[in-house]
Amino acid sequence: MVKSFKKFLAIPAQVIFTTSVANFDTSANEEYQPYVAAAWGAAEKFRGKIKTIDLFSEYAKLDLEKFYTFISESGNEDAGIKAGEIDFGHPNQLGNAYIAKILLKAIFAIEFDADRYIKESLAGRKNPGY
Repeated sequence: MVKSFKKFLAIPAQVIFTTSVANFDTSANEEYQPYVAAAWGAAEKFRGKIKTIDLFSEYAKLDLEKFYTFISESGNEDAGIKAGEIDFGHPNQLGNAYIAKILLKAIFAIEFDADRYIKESLAGRKNPGY
């Protein structure tokens, strides 16, 4: 990861590093913690040169139950999801809109109404009206 950061910093671009989002499964989130720690450890060497966003913690503060509604038709044995169970690792459209909300605010200071966006997009609007 350190090697990747060095490559990105060699080009004239802003580097933004973010963790993955929290899952709707406590054990999966606990298993993910060592990866978060390792990633932050690598990113720490570049503080001040890259922007970091703890998307995992920010997303975990929200009501995840409404973001994880997909039912797995065939299951995912590797993830421990059986056919007919909720897919706790892939957020629905509303969950993705909230991810966008967090990132837009953290990176560009843009306020984004995720609920309004979903309401308008489900009504057939290609772009939100605000």
